[in-house]
Amino acid sequence: MTLAIIATFFVDDFDYQFAIFFVMFVSGGILGCAMALRVEMINMSQMVAALHSFVSLAATLVSFGHYLLHTDQDNLARIETNLGVFIGAVIFTGSVVSWGKLEGFIRSQPLIILGWGRHVINILCIAACTRTFLL
Repeated sequence: MTLAIIATFFVDDFDYQFAIFFVMFVSGGILGCAMALRVEMINMSQMVAALHSFVSLAATLVSFGHYLLHTDQDNLARIETNLGVFIGAVIFTGSVVSWGKLEGFIRSQPLIILGWGRHVINILCIAACTRTFLL
């Protein structure tokens, strides 16, 4: 994490915005400490799942923002950006579901949509994602 923070200072788009970075860094640290002090040890897995969903959502939004800002990408960069969005979105969904199951908001039995039709839905989703990789 320390390397990621240091690397942020060397990004071309950073433009020496240390004040904004410092405010965000400190506010995130204060919020994280407050959450860590208030959560009970028995609920630690729920908090980890919830925070993991925020991390994966951030990765998804960063990849999507990169896609919107850099429309003149070569094929490899476009595939990398699309994979970032796809993987981040899948991990975000999984983290939200795991948090919901740990909290008891989502039942533990598998949700089967349309019986055998769930395979068709999965194939269509994968085909749609694959199509965006190739465009």
